[in-house]
Amino acid sequence: MMWTALLAFGSCSSTGTSHDGQAPNADTMAEAQMTPAKASISMPEIMFPGPLDPVWGDDEVMLLAVANLGDIASIEQLHASPFYPLFKSLYPEIESVKKIEVNTGSGQLWYVEPLAPGMSLAINEYDLAMFNGEKSENDGKVYYRTEDARPMLLRMSADDPGSVKINVVDNEGHSMSWIPTMSPADNVLRAPDEVTDITYHPIDWVAELGRDYTCDMGGKQVTLRFYGNGILAINGKLGQYVSYHTTHNDALALYYRDANGREGTALLSKWEQDDRAFNMSNYSGYDLGLGKLATFLPQ
Repeated sequence: MMWTALLAFGSCSSTGTSHDGQAPNADTMAEAQMTPAKASISMPEIMFPGPLDPVWGDDEVMLLAVANLGDIASIEQLHASPFYPLFKSLYPEIESVKKIEVNTGSGQLWYVEPLAPGMSLAINEYDLAMFNGEKSENDGKVYYRTEDARPMLLRMSADDPGSVKINVVDNEGHSMSWIPTMSPADNVLRAPDEVTDITYHPIDWVAELGRDYTCDMGGKQVTLRFYGNGILAINGKLGQYVSYHTTHNDALALYYRDANGREGTALLSKWEQDDRAFNMSNYSGYDLGLGKLATFLPQ
């Protein structure tokens, strides 16, 4: 399964920790929002990449495309986000969505796009009791049901064991039942063959998700770990980030907010001496205590 988009791209020694632990879940991040209502610091100019178009082979059946939009709790917060224009570029149909169709009350916001016309779609409650076999899956709430699925917004937790069950049948009789969850190591969505994850997180072009990267500048040491759902661990404390392509110096842009609410932006690029590492150049706001330029090496 592949997807395509029209894109243009824009010294420390290593110490660190292992990266074999479980990723933090989204519900621990209530103290900070991924996308601020207003940008309080300057950000590098976003290069809008254009629609992410799923591509699949003749022998594949693709029913849904989904994307993680981050810790956004309301449609008002989504529209006020400085990253909403980016979402509209990536997922043009999102502009036609006027409300969060299913809001389970916790978790992150997901964009769901059906990939066939005349598709039936149902979203039902799923919980730990069902996972353990103590309760029938048929006893859960029916959050949403339609015989003509359209692009929609879904707020749910995708932490194990999942919080919703999605049932889909297209007009050719192909069907799927899916409980969305994320891989514990990196918080990347576990997607079945019928679903394509079109989440935009180009940070994985310079850093491996779920891995520690450390900069050691004598008395200043910082370790970063990026996750696929927009969570960023800074020295083990959970913050949040958004990465995007930029017109500035052909570098990747990074917006981040730490556990104390301090915001910063930076430009990231591969380190020419080791393509597994990256340079981080502070652009505005909180510089992680490292100053203008730092190099992070993988652990």
